[in-house]
Amino acid sequence: MRGGHALEDAPPRLPRTVVDGDREVAETAAVLFADVVGSTALRTRLGEDAADALVEVQEQLLTRAVRASDGTVVKLTGDGLLATFPAAASAVGAGVEVQQVVHAHGLAEPERAFAVRVGVSSGDVQRRDGDVHGITVVEAARLCDAAEAGQVLVADVVRLLARDRGGHPFRPLGERVLKGLPAPLAVSEVVWEPDGRLHPAGVRGGAGDAPGWPAGAAPSGVLPPGSLLGRDDDVARLRDRCTTSRLVTLLGAGGAGKTSLAAAVAPSVAGELGVQPVWVDLQPVDDPERVVPTLADALAANPPPAADDPPAALAAELTAREVLLVLDNCEQVIGAVADVLDALVVACPGVRVLTTSRETDRPT
Repeated sequence: MRGGHALEDAPPRLPRTVVDGDREVAETAAVLFADVVGSTALRTRLGEDAADALVEVQEQLLTRAVRASDGTVVKLTGDGLLATFPAAASAVGAGVEVQQVVHAHGLAEPERAFAVRVGVSSGDVQRRDGDVHGITVVEAARLCDAAEAGQVLVADVVRLLARDRGGHPFRPLGERVLKGLPAPLAVSEVVWEPDGRLHPAGVRGGAGDAPGWPAGAAPSGVLPPGSLLGRDDDVARLRDRCTTSRLVTLLGAGGAGKTSLAAAVAPSVAGELGVQPVWVDLQPVDDPERVVPTLADALAANPPPAADDPPAALAAELTAREVLLVLDNCEQVIGAVADVLDALVVACPGVRVLTTSRETDRPT
């Protein structure tokens, strides 16, 4: 606990620097590499001046994310950075923070959206001339190279040190053969989800939409495709359920990957059914009375603003529509969502709904 006194609440700290007299020899640290994916193609698309301006934004976003988790930026690489941390859990938190702020940036500025991959390892490093060296640095760099856009890969030692501190789940991926390393490295993936607090409710996409989503139908920016590794069975089951049922709910703990799964499956289901997919993130909506206006805006519907029964008024606007409506993060307005679902199921035969939630959307 930062600033507290209970030893059991303090994150596990890595060993302090080893010194020989006044000369620093080595220390144990967590090392993070972050790299912008496709930076050359991005520069070609934007042009030199705009690309240079975006590099400054990228450096600011990544640096702030690192410092927010007690990290030290060792160097900026032009399309990423190298950072060290005194605790493995801090490095994991920074990796997640990097992905979340980059995702939020894409929502706010879809024409300048970009993707980042992150690699983290932990062990002995040597500091020399303002840089860090050693096999741990090489491991972090190779993990970053192996990561997909939107993915955070960590050496398994990082998972073991961080444990469940920070609340970020890990998915073991087994051993990977990485260039330049003498032996295969046990690798885990950090599962993360976009932070709805970083962007407004009901944001719809534009030039930077997620793959498979038509423009204006989904939130823009980079979704975490890497978090679907090993989830082929989940994708198949959800796709089958969504094509046969009008109302499907994904339940799970925070960070379980519900958002990523829904974002991956919905476009193909909508295409198979010949309907329009529409995405609405409800995480920032904490007032039940804002649910219907938020949905109406996303669906380009115009129910009477002073209707006695807002859910029924919204349903009346959608009776002739054929839509796959994805409602993400319903838990904090669960009652209002249930009322809307009841109205849609009765009045709108062409509307199908996929929701994600930490709770059930309706009484059982």
